[in-house]
Amino acid sequence: MPVSISPCLWKHGKRWAYSVTFDEALAELHEYTIPVHQELGVPGHVEVVVGHMGTERRVGSSSYNGYHRAAALLSPPNHAPR
Repeated sequence: MPVSISPCLWKHGKRWAYSVTFDEALAELHEYTIPVHQELGVPGHVEVVVGHMGTERRVGSSSYNGYHRAAALLSPPNHAPR
C-alpha cells in the first residue's frame, strides 16, 4: 500500500513556528511560568516524568536542584527559595 506524506500548514499562514520546552513539570512552572505563556500567547510544552508525579523531586543531579542548593548558600537565613 503506497503512503503519501505531505507537510501540514501552520496556523494563520505562518511560515514557521516555535515552542518553548520545559523538561521538568514542577509546581513552580505551573504557578509562575504557564500563566505568563498564556498571557503572552507563547506556545510551549512540558515534559513530565510520570513516575515522579505526586512525589517529592527525586532527580538529584538536575540543574533545578543545583539552583536551589546554590541559592540556599547565597541567601540570608530564612530567605532561601522554597
